[in-house]
Amino acid sequence: MNPGLGDYYRNSGQPARGKITIVSLPTAGDTIEIAGTTYTFGTDFIGASRNEVAESLTAVVNSDRSRIHLTPTVPADPVRLVYALFFGSVVAIVACEPGDAGNSLTLASSTSAMVVSGATLSGGAEGALLTVLNDILSFLMSPSAFVAPAVYTTTPALANGLQVTTSAAVLYKLTYYNANVAEQFVQLHNAASEPIDTTPAAFSPKVSPELSGQLDFGPSGVVFSNGIYVCNSTTALEKTIGLADCQFTAVYRQMPVVYPTPAGFEASTALEASHVIYAGDAILYGLLAVSTNIAEQNILIFDSATVPVDTTMATFAKVVGGESNVEFDFGAAGVRCPHGIAVCNSTTIPTKTIGAADCAFVAVYRAV
Repeated sequence: MNPGLGDYYRNSGQPARGKITIVSLPTAGDTIEIAGTTYTFGTDFIGASRNEVAESLTAVVNSDRSRIHLTPTVPADPVRLVYALFFGSVVAIVACEPGDAGNSLTLASSTSAMVVSGATLSGGAEGALLTVLNDILSFLMSPSAFVAPAVYTTTPALANGLQVTTSAAVLYKLTYYNANVAEQFVQLHNAASEPIDTTPAAFSPKVSPELSGQLDFGPSGVVFSNGIYVCNSTTALEKTIGLADCQFTAVYRQMPVVYPTPAGFEASTALEASHVIYAGDAILYGLLAVSTNIAEQNILIFDSATVPVDTTMATFAKVVGGESNVEFDFGAAGVRCPHGIAVCNSTTIPTKTIGAADCAFVAVYRAV
């Protein structure tokens, strides 16, 4: 519902503009003020995702006739004060009349879920003819909006742990090396400080002796809401800190991250035979299963909101070796599971025969 620029634009000078970033879903009653008019979430605009909120807000701004005024030079010619454009979860607010007068038009938000670029629009100036479309697209897609480069942190020497960040962040990649002559586990924790031993990990892949490995969460990454802590462990799932014999490097970005929209994860908190990742329409990007059984078994994924009964045919299935892990990788696009995502172990493949509570699961997904 982006408007045609020709409906609003006058081709003299530089229009003032501002930006509203939908960082998370607002709560009913949260408000946005644009050029003196207040819009209320749940009443004036709605949405079940950040992109839907941005589209709905754009639509209501562009359809609100209370924001139309008469120009002083042409009293019969109604002109809007502002119009809106959206790209993903970012809404650009642009003054319709070019010039520095637009710099006084206000922007305000009542919530951290919707972040404004400033207290007023900015950048308006008197000037010559300009190409508005290129200017607005450049503004929407500026690196400061949502594509700032990721950063990394690494252990300067062999260690048993690394505090990557102490606040909410998106993790894109973790590489690790195990210098121990015995196999052990690498654990990721959603934590702002080192958790105590026995704390369940979000991710806990096994790494062979004197070998390296990598967890790759793709271009969208995965959100750690509290912080990111990585360590080695002598036990699967629950933390038992090991020796200073590992090297870790993490690539991440601090929140808020607007684009690409980061994914979430769901993880086991104890050894189990099955787990419902999400009971609804969702996109699955990857799943890691760690088996502590000394015998080979199977991991089955179902497009289902519940764990189905035995003999049900799996949607995806893989064999996992004894005391090993197996990964399902669905790439950057992911795979849509319209009914839900459920996973379990099984003594048979590809139909389900539930096994013992001897596995840990973690999945990266996004609700639709």
